[in-house]
Amino acid sequence: MTNMEKKIQELENRIRQLESRGNLQSEKQFDERVIFKNGIVVENGYILFRSGSNKEGVRIAVGGAYTNAGIIAEQGVMPDGSLYLTNMTLQWPLFVKFNGTWTQYTLP
Repeated sequence: MTNMEKKIQELENRIRQLESRGNLQSEKQFDERVIFKNGIVVENGYILFRSGSNKEGVRIAVGGAYTNAGIIAEQGVMPDGSLYLTNMTLQWPLFVKFNGTWTQYTLP
């Protein structure tokens, strides 16, 4: 095998390794976190949206809790303005964090 063939083989192997880690065009799972231009972070079961002027940002999370205490126990501390969607069979699956409390909202 020539030196050029070895380099091509190495590149093909590196491409396969990168593809096996997952990419946005596939259904492969990421096992760490994904960052899109430092504005959106996806990790640990939530999506964090932030901007240059709002470094703390807000989160969107999902889970099985359906009370303020349950969401805090499940998700920990999240910033005001964050959203939580419960998968419990309730009439109102949407919560918004406002003034430190998760408030349930009725959907029409």
